[in-house]
Amino acid sequence: MDNQQKGSMSSTIKLILLVLVLWLLSFLSNLYVDWLWFDSVEFKEVFVTFLINKVGLYCLVFLLVFIIFAVNLFIARRYLANEEDRPYRSDPDQDIIYLNPNPDPWKQFLRGKNAIWIFLGASLLGAFLVSSVAADNWIVVQQFLNRMPVGTS
Repeated sequence: MDNQQKGSMSSTIKLILLVLVLWLLSFLSNLYVDWLWFDSVEFKEVFVTFLINKVGLYCLVFLLVFIIFAVNLFIARRYLANEEDRPYRSDPDQDIIYLNPNPDPWKQFLRGKNAIWIFLGASLLGAFLVSSVAADNWIVVQQFLNRMPVGTS
């Protein structure tokens, strides 16, 4: 790498870190404002319940989805990477020998070292997306856990 590429990589990383810090500050300031409002109306317990349920549901769903995605991708990698290359056409009476077989780029990717990191990254991204949506439904989970019979005699 030359100096120009290192400089642009460093600038990109700094920009990403700056955006993440700004997002975190925005999130924490909104959380603090909510905390102050719930405290002013003397419903701190409601806010704590909301926060614990949302964070707990997020973590639980994130962990479950990450495990499911990662296991699924690693099983697929193991079976597809170990599968033998078969010729597209075969003759039942004769064996076909290819002198210069065309390598399959997908299988080369699955056999490579970077596939593990890409699969872990894809699992993290999928778990983040699914758990972000699930965490917004914390009230549905609480309604299910604390249900009361209605209209029964």
